[in-house]
Amino acid sequence: SQAVLSSGDTASVLSYGGEAPSENLVVGADAEIRFWQNRVSLFGNYALSFLTKNVAGGAFSDESLKERFGEDAEYFIMPEDFEAILKINETTVPLSDEPAAFAKSTAWDAGFKLNIPINRVREIFLFRYYHVGPNYTSHGKENMSVNRMGFAVGEELHLFDGKIGFKGDVEHYRDLLDLVKPSLRRRTRVAGSASFFLSNQLPSVTFHLTSARGARKSAPASIADNEDESLVLGGTGQYTRDIGPTSTTFTGYYTASRFRNMALILKSDTSEGYVVEPFEVELQGHSFGGTIYNVIEGKPFETRLSGKGALAQGDYALSQYYFSGGLTWYVIERLLSTTIDAGIRHSDDKSGSTVVDEWDATGTVTYDVGSRGTLYGRFGVEREIGADYFDRELLAAYELRF
Repeated sequence: SQAVLSSGDTASVLSYGGEAPSENLVVGADAEIRFWQNRVSLFGNYALSFLTKNVAGGAFSDESLKERFGEDAEYFIMPEDFEAILKINETTVPLSDEPAAFAKSTAWDAGFKLNIPINRVREIFLFRYYHVGPNYTSHGKENMSVNRMGFAVGEELHLFDGKIGFKGDVEHYRDLLDLVKPSLRRRTRVAGSASFFLSNQLPSVTFHLTSARGARKSAPASIADNEDESLVLGGTGQYTRDIGPTSTTFTGYYTASRFRNMALILKSDTSEGYVVEPFEVELQGHSFGGTIYNVIEGKPFETRLSGKGALAQGDYALSQYYFSGGLTWYVIERLLSTTIDAGIRHSDDKSGSTVVDEWDATGTVTYDVGSRGTLYGRFGVEREIGADYFDRELLAAYELRF
């Protein structure tokens, strides 16, 4: 399948905080091959990102492209309609003179999956290797970690036709380039969970535990190595209640977490040279939330209301709450559906210096093109209350199944 994501800021963002308006374009493709009655599958995904850091000055003219790229300029001369998606100028990455510029703006992964059923038991094994370049940028995944390579191994065991399940996985990664980060990091994460779906008359519950440990090797003599460790423990639940033609589903979750960072900081002292001082940060957090879904028999839509919150304690205090509502409308059953959601968020760092209220809205359209493909579109906007700018997101994708 192939996917394209395009996003950009409005020009008015220049008047807010002095930030330049930017545009982002991501193109990608993924493939999967299955054999042995779908018990074994090989997969791979690839994406290339383009980021114009400042579009205020507009796009390169054809003459400017020829002056900069010479004979290769023809590869960068785009139709005028293309400028509505991405403006190319001197701030565009990876169209720079940096060595291996395109390679640094790519993200890819590959691996295999085994799915082996034995009577009422099913075992699933997954191996995945991934690589994300230091310049890869996607406004659709703004929290995505870059400049790293690593692998992940996962194991699942489902008993009694899936009524009881156990999962475990291990992931290890490291930073790619010390030119991007002078302090290279390695990190290992171990996770496990247990799920129980015993009866339709009882809630289904899942318990999970994640432990991680990281170490950073620092290059400059003025910065010491450090280590961090984290522990997350939580649970989720779901229960469905039918009253007449209305089916209502309640979901909820709670998570407790702990993070600790330990370091030895080298500080310069005029009389004694470098002095080593211990430094430690510890945080505890709690997150919680719930959603109510309503479906009415014979009606082509469903509604949802949700709320969630997060509290942080320790060396840094924070509270955040988010409430939203949404609707899914099945315009043509099993063929065309659309969703719309809107919400409001409140954040407070407890110091009184940073209090943010903002709203967001998203809409999607999904169209099944027969049994071989799906056309998907997504649009989203986000705006801080009182600000004179907004962020927008546009995604169009086509999935081909074979």
